[in-house]
Amino acid sequence: MPSSPSPKDLQTLRTQTTTLSTLLTHYLSLLSPTTAAPTPPPTLPPNPPPPLPVLADAAKLLKAHTTKLGLLLLNKPFSPTAIAKILAEISATCLPAMMSAVQICAAQREVWGAVMVGEVRARVRRVVVEVKGLVREVESQVGEATRAGSSNGVNGEGDKREGRDALTTTGVVWEACDALSELATLGVVGLVVKKAEQYRATLLDAVAELKEWGEDEGDNEVDREEETWSGDDEEDDFDNAFDAPKLPRDQKELRAQLEAALKKLKVVGMLYQALVKRRLKTFPFSGTTSGDWSGDAWSMGILDEVMETLKSIPESVDDLASAFYELDGVEAKKRIEECCKDAVTAKDLVIQNWEGEDDEFTAWSQKWNQVLDS
Repeated sequence: MPSSPSPKDLQTLRTQTTTLSTLLTHYLSLLSPTTAAPTPPPTLPPNPPPPLPVLADAAKLLKAHTTKLGLLLLNKPFSPTAIAKILAEISATCLPAMMSAVQICAAQREVWGAVMVGEVRARVRRVVVEVKGLVREVESQVGEATRAGSSNGVNGEGDKREGRDALTTTGVVWEACDALSELATLGVVGLVVKKAEQYRATLLDAVAELKEWGEDEGDNEVDREEETWSGDDEEDDFDNAFDAPKLPRDQKELRAQLEAALKKLKVVGMLYQALVKRRLKTFPFSGTTSGDWSGDAWSMGILDEVMETLKSIPESVDDLASAFYELDGVEAKKRIEECCKDAVTAKDLVIQNWEGEDDEFTAWSQKWNQVLDS
């Protein structure tokens, strides 16, 4: 029978988990969405390394440590000394490197842009959250080993439960590390393109839901209610009973307003595609390192404004949908005008290319404006 871990070794591991847990809590407070972006400390070197490769390297190292830690948690006997050593390595290497990269990125906001700064913070925060979950798993097994008095003192059912938890927790840390490493591959251009495509997808989803809501019911409310509660399939009946009601047939003016709004939103969706192809993908800074910077702070500021506007449009469409669902034509008119105004703003910000010259997009945008106004 394998020897039980000594009380001293278990106490050392408990101390290490407490130290790491405290550090993680501190990092989470710095990375909170409600906390202002951290400013660089006075000791920030004058020529700091590019943050994205630092993040990728730190994520790769953390993934390796997590792999070893996961194996130690799965295998018997319980090895508190080996586990404590790995936790100490994580505390001293991977996590501080990630936080330094966050600070560097924030300090060089004019180089990396608001989108990248925000994404770095969010993805590092996710890593910290998942590592905190891994620490809790270690703490759980320390408690189990302490109570049992032996690494083999847990019944078979307990071993299976611990193994499943360790595998799951390790897996989510890997996913968070992979997402962080992805930023070095995407760079600034890859990230803003991905974000813009996500915003467009959200916009199109909202448009599809609005279109479906506005389709003719084909039956009156009484027929639909009877059909809903037919009793043939209780689960489907229950779900259907809470579906949003369709646009009433007698709301002819609102229906015409909805059709006009959907046409305009379709045109707005086209703008996303054009901006991705003609402006975002041609931005002069790929953003995979800091050494290939060939633009300027002004260009990055414009890019930030464009991305913030593209993000706001789907949010406005959600408000537009709510206005239609409430049969509020006045509010709906206000919201569609807001969406179109934001789309025009995004277009006007980059109506010329990044060299300040007219090009194909400049000519296309004039026709786009005419279609939007028609």
